[in-house]
Amino acid sequence: MNQDTRPAGWIRAAPRAFESLPSTVQDRINTGWMIAAEGGKSDTSKPLKGFGPGVTGTAARCRTDTWRCP
Repeated sequence: MNQDTRPAGWIRAAPRAFESLPSTVQDRINTGWMIAAEGGKSDTSKPLKGFGPGVTGTAARCRTDTWRCP
């Protein structure tokens, strides 16, 4: 984590829900979150409306499903 990395936080039951995702999906989402936290934009991330500035959502495809995490 470098000095430009933004802090991240969890809301409500999100950590438990995230841990239930397949490990491949967790890895892809973690990568997208890290890029966003360092000020970049992952190709799997986009800003979320209605949550305030700096909140992004990340989507990851795995097999035939798509998983989304704010």
